[in-house]
Amino acid sequence: MVAVGAFIVIPKLVAGSTHPLRVGVVGTLSPTARTEILALKAVIARNVELVDVADGAAAESELRSRRLAVAVEDSRQVVVRVTPSSSDASAGARLAAGLAAVVGRDNGLRAAGLGDAQIATVDRVPPLAVRGLEPNHSQRDRQKAATLIGVILILVYLQAYGTWVLNGVVEEKSTRVVEVLLAAIRPTALLAGKILGIGCMALLQAVALVAAAFIAAAAVGSHVLGGGVTATTVELVGWFVLGYAFYCSVYGAAGSLISRQEEAQNVAFPLQLPLLLAYFTSFSALTGDRASGLVRVLSFLPPTAPISMPVRLAVEAVPPWQVALSIGLLVAGTAVMLRTAAAVYVRAILHTGQRLTWRQALRIQAA
Repeated sequence: MVAVGAFIVIPKLVAGSTHPLRVGVVGTLSPTARTEILALKAVIARNVELVDVADGAAAESELRSRRLAVAVEDSRQVVVRVTPSSSDASAGARLAAGLAAVVGRDNGLRAAGLGDAQIATVDRVPPLAVRGLEPNHSQRDRQKAATLIGVILILVYLQAYGTWVLNGVVEEKSTRVVEVLLAAIRPTALLAGKILGIGCMALLQAVALVAAAFIAAAAVGSHVLGGGVTATTVELVGWFVLGYAFYCSVYGAAGSLISRQEEAQNVAFPLQLPLLLAYFTSFSALTGDRASGLVRVLSFLPPTAPISMPVRLAVEAVPPWQVALSIGLLVAGTAVMLRTAAAVYVRAILHTGQRLTWRQALRIQAA
């Protein structure tokens, strides 16, 4: 949580600690022009401060000593220390260009005989709506970045907490504590309690990380989680919950097949292969503009959908029916896996000795 908060807060604090760009004003400048100059903050992403200067010589001195970023002389010309090039995209160059446009427009309106009230009326006219034919790539890039971080966390969380479930089952079995527990509760209740308990802790940690990010962003006024990134974050949490429900029942059943902790890694590795396949294919998709055919297929398969479908949503427009179909298949697959895992767990949890396979466990007569 501290790392997530620092990732958001520190860049904002560094940006916020930058001194405002000071604009020297020689002579008179209309109130309307002053207001519009201060509004240039939204364009250059820096605060703007207006400073009255006695004359042109004083303004030039302040510019040479870098105490002023730009100066306006009698609403006639804009003066900078170094003439900006056409490719200069610095904040100072953008401020000078914006300042020249604002003052020039104000001069033109006044030359046409408009007063302050009439100019204010013109300024209140809303701009035309802008309709794009293609999505905003900058927002899409932010969604891709959020999705990349999200799928990495989903991969890590499913592996980590799935292993917790597996190791917990193996520990209870190897120490024979499970025999005492089963004298009081049913095997399916014991497995469900372990999955739900660890799952709630996993979900709590995931929500805590997301909450820390949003609280930090709100506290410092950062927009890093704004727009589509917020919706992407909520979607990723939902896919994590669905993926956990599918995988952790499998991990729990797999733990009942062995009797020693030393065998846990060998049992867990095959369960991680679908997640690794989905991750590596999705990673290549996030670097392009559309998902490959393989990613599209994996987005409908329950073992890989929790990673592949969020990636598709980040890189291309997915029809709602495909998202609904993917979720439906994942829910149905989870239901089947829960029944299968419960059957394996009931038959294998009290078995000791040689490691069982899934087929052997299902052939054992239930107690």
